[in-house]
Amino acid sequence: TLEAIGGETAWGNPKTTQRLIDSVKDAGFNSIRLPVAWFDHSDTNTCEIDADWIARVKEVVDYCINDSMYVIINIHWDHGWLENRVNSANQSKVNERQNAY
Repeated sequence: TLEAIGGETAWGNPKTTQRLIDSVKDAGFNSIRLPVAWFDHSDTNTCEIDADWIARVKEVVDYCINDSMYVIINIHWDHGWLENRVNSANQSKVNERQNAY
């Protein structure tokens, strides 16, 4: 997962490789849900996402495309920055961050 706090392998998952994606394809699947977090990989002031992180996400997506698979990029939790935080006081900052991501 590209959502784990502390890095891609923090929850005990292996680093995603082309071989891993190939094995999913070989098992008969034609799509991958890819959980991705952006918050911990972006500047809190500008909302700019770290270039190395974007490159890693693209690399994993490309593994799937290489196998003619569909990819669902899922911003599922993303450090919880949206939970109970959408209100009139911070709506513009939330909108800015969502647009950046």
